[in-house]
Amino acid sequence: MTALTEERKRKLNWLRRKDPEGYREVLDVLFEFERRSQRSEYEDSFRSFVLRAWSEVDPTPLSLSPFHDVLIEHLEMVARGEIRSLIINAPPRTRGQIADRLGAFSELAVVPLGNRPDVRAAGHHLRGQL
Repeated sequence: MTALTEERKRKLNWLRRKDPEGYREVLDVLFEFERRSQRSEYEDSFRSFVLRAWSEVDPTPLSLSPFHDVLIEHLEMVARGEIRSLIINAPPRTRGQIADRLGAFSELAVVPLGNRPDVRAAGHHLRGQL
């Protein structure tokens, strides 16, 4: 949540003592504002979304390498319609670790990309040997 000034904290404490119901309403408004601003940030930047989503998957901080930034940039270009087709190859034994962490058991996943329902991203994961 956005940091509050000392004066605003003092006013909120006063409101909590004098009008608990009003205090809860103010907090609801503040949290809703924060949620909307974060959602807007995550919808505008896939990188921000990835960093935030990773914290739900694994508590250790995610450090992105330059190739992650390239992948993110290309996925954003697909979402904006600048690229119509994109194939991403990953070395063996890389996606399996992430899929296992996420609990993904499906061999093929197709999901909407960004806020465009007409754009889909598909991922295939081969378990076992060819």
